[in-house]
Amino acid sequence: MSFPATSDGSRDTFQPLPPMLRYLAQGGEVGRCILAQDWRASPLGPPDHWPAQLHDTLRITLHSEFPHIVYWGETLCTFWNDAARHFFEGQHPRALGRPLAEVQPDVMRTLHPLLLQVLETGRAVLQSDIELLYRRADYTEEIHEVFSYSPLFDPEGRVRGIIAPIFDATTRVLGARRMAMLADLAASTRGARKLSQHYEALTACLARHARDLPLCALYVPDGETLPTRWLLQAGHAADAGSGDGVEFPSSLPPHTGEPQSITPAHALTLAVRGAPRLQVLAAAQALPPQTGRAAHFRQVAVVPIPEPHADRPPCWLLVALNPHKRFDADYENFLTLVATQISQGLAETSSLERAAERALAEISQRARLTTLGELATSIAHEINQPLTAMVLDANACARWLAMQPADIGEATSAARRIAASGEYAGQVLARIRGFLQRTPSTHERVDITQVAWDSLRLVAAQARRFRITLRVRMAPALPTVHADRTQLQQVLINLLVNAVDALKDLPEDHPRDLHLHITARDGGRRLRVAVADSGGGIAPERRERMFDAFQSSKPDGLGFGLAIARSIVEAHGGRIQVDASDSGGALFWFELPGEETR
Repeated sequence: MSFPATSDGSRDTFQPLPPMLRYLAQGGEVGRCILAQDWRASPLGPPDHWPAQLHDTLRITLHSEFPHIVYWGETLCTFWNDAARHFFEGQHPRALGRPLAEVQPDVMRTLHPLLLQVLETGRAVLQSDIELLYRRADYTEEIHEVFSYSPLFDPEGRVRGIIAPIFDATTRVLGARRMAMLADLAASTRGARKLSQHYEALTACLARHARDLPLCALYVPDGETLPTRWLLQAGHAADAGSGDGVEFPSSLPPHTGEPQSITPAHALTLAVRGAPRLQVLAAAQALPPQTGRAAHFRQVAVVPIPEPHADRPPCWLLVALNPHKRFDADYENFLTLVATQISQGLAETSSLERAAERALAEISQRARLTTLGELATSIAHEINQPLTAMVLDANACARWLAMQPADIGEATSAARRIAASGEYAGQVLARIRGFLQRTPSTHERVDITQVAWDSLRLVAAQARRFRITLRVRMAPALPTVHADRTQLQQVLINLLVNAVDALKDLPEDHPRDLHLHITARDGGRRLRVAVADSGGGIAPERRERMFDAFQSSKPDGLGFGLAIARSIVEAHGGRIQVDASDSGGALFWFELPGEETR
């Protein structure tokens, strides 16, 4: 038995409505549609033959203000009330009471196993924010639902159907997802100090949020003098699970005349020529005619990036919109927030980059001045040692000659030391000149014993002046080293002079000993040179910093000698350190790779 509707949609008044069906007339639009529908071809048959339990369930759901769906029988014949009607926009009222496979075939893979589980076990199932893609209107839409499938039992305890209160969580889920994207965008680009780093971080962030921004391209002006030239900075995506890719044009044509034919690149150019406002184009207008993923897009948004500096041409963000969501006010607001965030990030990064460039220029200028000062100080420090020795020997020579009778032997020795110091000063100047001219240093086979004796002769007069005892111990058959002789002598003289300076101001009753030890170890493969004194020593916390620039072992020192010594030793493949000597003073030593045993 059916209850056909008249031409105005109302039931034929000459056919009385059975009392058991009167609730349908009062059940809103869905109830009236059930009465008006021809049920003769339906698996359920006419409504007056439906099980009482189904009527009881529909009586509850049709009069509820909360969305409900009812599935009945093995084929899951589907009913809904007015509050749930928007879930079935494309199927209402035509598919009322039809099997689920006919009403929503898109969701069978997702929902059918859950429904069967309830039918078989009789236990309810709860799902929160489940994502479904189904065609309920004119396109396949992304929907997020919260629902509970509860069994409907007959008097014998068999599950005959399922009732499902349902809530549309799409707005909340999308809102949370988009807010998470904005937070990620702010966090991932915050550490950028250059625009190139910002673009890389932006590209990576957009790739992580392809649900709402599946394909993006940021067009920025190619220089201040060419505001009509655009470059692609970010934007390429491939469909998940497929190898088909699509991307926006890598650049946009200049704004010159109207083109003969409107290509996607020209369509985008025309869009950005107008007012700086968000515009939406059909995907066919903005994307190249490709197969695969491009066919899934329906719309492309052209979004202006707010430019805080009015004298600069604007940037534009192109976004292929999520094909499973309509472009509505929420989507537009989201894109506007994305553009604002990108604008702020670009402005901050540009400011940091310009500030870094200014700071770098200032640092470079100061570095040049500092380098000149350090070079002058280093030259003065290196020349001062032989000059001091020459003055001391010259005074000694004058004293020997002034004696009655004159001590010609001592005067001659002093004169020879003056000549040696002058020769060494000339070698230092030649090395500095070669450094400035980038002349490579001369490495040769060097006898470290001879270098040691030559260095001792340069400091011997100063040691005698302060009554310092020199103790020398050299191992026999020392290996030679492949090195720059002048540089090695510079290191050794620096250590000896420092030791003399540490001893000269000690009290008269304090031992004034300076030891020079040269030994070979590891079968002659390593040569060790040590200079020890009996002075006040160096505190342990200062030893690690002694070879840094501006760290001196003397109160009036400049702090360059040991730093230069370390650079020379390390350049020769060795190492230099400072420890405490056996007498409590300082022990400076360095090791060099030996060549062969003599």
